[in-house]
Order: sequence, then structure tokens, then C-alpha cells
Amino acid sequence: MKLRAIRALLLGCLGLACSDREARAGFVTATSPTDIGVTTDLFDVRQGAIIASASQLEIGFVPEAAIGGSRPDGPEPGNLVFANYPVGTVNTFTLKTLAPISLGSFRLVLGGSGTQRVASLARLFTSNDNVNFTLASTTAISPDYLAAYGSSTIAVTDSFAPVTAQFFRLDLTAGSSLGPRIIELDGFGVAASVPEPASLAMLGIGLAGLALGRLLRRAPR
Repeated sequence: MKLRAIRALLLGCLGLACSDREARAGFVTATSPTDIGVTTDLFDVRQGAIIASASQLEIGFVPEAAIGGSRPDGPEPGNLVFANYPVGTVNTFTLKTLAPISLGSFRLVLGGSGTQRVASLARLFTSNDNVNFTLASTTAISPDYLAAYGSSTIAVTDSFAPVTAQFFRLDLTAGSSLGPRIIELDGFGVAASVPEPASLAMLGIGLAGLALGRLLRRAPR
């Protein structure tokens, strides 16, 4: 009976660890057009972040709008809208933080207009020299936001092992002939040192393994 109980504990711990890893994959959810994120995140202009480069935008828009800036006299103050090009065009912008940061997650808010102004793929790259970039995250997106997610405004979220860098490039593949719209891009550091479910699960696995070893040594041969 003890062996069965320990076996069940091991399987439960393994299941918890696996489910936690799955939850950390990039995902897309519905959100509100007024969800403009926070101003204390690592990518915000108020924290010293600037735009290093950007693809062509629609007239009247500024790339800083994606990281908390705005153009009050623009057509959509607070939003970034890329120029109109064929479906599949990769639109990009690179931001630079005030100093190197340790990034652990990000949140990208996108706003569509029906099946226009949408994206089909979001990729985030990191770099320390603005030359050599490493892929940190990639998330596929359904271009029909409303049908797939229940809202024309969506949030793309991903978390990963902390990456230290100062340059961050977002590549957004157009899902329509009208350029994608970005409402907000937020970057976050490493959370406080609170044990995560996966870490607790691995601890449980280790303890259960020790208990199983002791029982096996005591079992009659």
C-alpha cells in the first residue's frame, strides 16, 4: 500500500510540473481596448525606454505609442499602426532600455478592425548590441481576433527564463493588407523569489524518491 501511495505521489508531482510548463507557453486572450497596460513596466518611456528603429508607420503615428508614448494630435493617440502592405509582411520595431534589464515576461496588446489591422505571428528578440538578436518568444495568432478569441482586442502573453539584454525587437507578421495595430507592449522582470509550482513539484518528487528508496531497501529480498 505504501508503494502504491508513493507511486501516486510521484505521478501527481510529475503532472503538476508538466502542467506548469504548459501554462508558461505563449498564449492569446481577449482583452479591452482600454487595456493600456502599466507605466512602471521595463519597456515604458517613463522608465527611460526609447525606440531605436521601426518599420514604416501610417501617417500621423509614432512608434513610441507602443511603449507608453503618444501623439496627441495623431489619428489614434496612444496607438501604433504599421503602414499598409501585403499579407505576410513582417513589421518590426526595436526598443532600447535605459540600461540592461533582466526580462522574464511580456504582454502585447493588439487591436483589430474586423479582420483588418491584425497580426498572424508575434516574435520577440533580445540583443545587447542591436546587431546580434536571439529569439526569446514566438506566438501564432489567428487573424480573425473576434472569431478566435471573442474580442477585436487581444493580449499576447509569454514568460520564459530570464534574459538580460538592452535591445528588444518585436516582429509582427501582418495578417491582413492593412498594417497591424499595437495598443501596448509591456515588459516585466523576474518575479520575487516565491517558489513556483514546478519547483515545489520537483521538491516533492525528490522527497518521494527518497521515501521509495528507503522502502525498497527495507523490503524482504
